[in-house]
Amino acid sequence: MNSLGHALSSDYLWDTLDKILKRHNFKHLSVYQLRHLFATRCIDVNIPVNQIKQYLGHALASTTMDYYVEYDENTNKAEIEKLEPINNIQIVPEILKGMKCNVCT
Repeated sequence: MNSLGHALSSDYLWDTLDKILKRHNFKHLSVYQLRHLFATRCIDVNIPVNQIKQYLGHALASTTMDYYVEYDENTNKAEIEKLEPINNIQIVPEILKGMKCNVCT
């Protein structure tokens, strides 16, 4: 909102973002890229997805997770491996633990 209480136009937001990035010698990023980055980093520091969906203005947490949070293969493997001691099973066989997943990328 501007000082008169009117909604800011998307053109104004895009132009302002470009000016800020250029002023500080950052590469160009879109507003959407910043939203993706923000959502992913919130997940990385364990902010609940229901809180993140409110930050982004989504009605459903699934929208936030499906469209805004980037998948991190290393984090996923680490989280899955946490289940092994709980269930006393080996989810990821030792022989596969160091291998890169060609299907995942």
